[in-house]
Amino acid sequence: MIPLNKSPKNQKSKVLSIMLKGPQRRRIFDLGIINGTTLTTIGESPCGGLKSYEVRGAVIALRDEDAEKIIVKK
Repeated sequence: MIPLNKSPKNQKSKVLSIMLKGPQRRRIFDLGIINGTTLTTIGESPCGGLKSYEVRGAVIALRDEDAEKIIVKK
C-alpha cells in the first residue's frame, strides 16, 4: 500500500482508502475516484506538484498534497 502520488509512471493501482475531508473529498468522488477504482499514473508536470492519472477513461490532474491522501495498492 502506497500513497497515490508515489505511484510510478504507467503503474495501474487500485484505490483502497481516501483520507480527504470536506470539499476535497467531494471533488475526488465527483471525479469518479472511490474505493475500488483502478487508476493509471500517466505523467508529471515539468515543475512538479501535479500528476496526471487515467480514471474511467478520462485523464485528470491531481495535486500531490491531495494524491498523497489517496492510498492505493499496486
